[in-house]
Amino acid sequence: MSHITDFNSIDNKDIKDVNYDKIGYKIIEREQQIDDLCMWIGEAQSSADKFLMKEDLKYLLSIEDEYLFSDVGTNKYLTLKDDAEEYQEVCKKYLELVK
Repeated sequence: MSHITDFNSIDNKDIKDVNYDKIGYKIIEREQQIDDLCMWIGEAQSSADKFLMKEDLKYLLSIEDEYLFSDVGTNKYLTLKDDAEEYQEVCKKYLELVK
């Protein structure tokens, strides 16, 4: 079973040069995303935007993963626990691009 091993690796294989736009998901560091959301919430002009960011923040605070996938087109996050099948598919796509 594949998994993110650090910010630039899946199964300890370097994926830092992979164009994540081709896959649709990028790897993010949970703690950094939490920090960013806290800043963005304070700067948000729209109550709808604030609501969505707060929902994201609640979700990120509820998980333990140090690294996870973030959909580049939406605010969807992907962890092994949430959707193992899709998570494995994204890992596979990354690894295919580094062969």
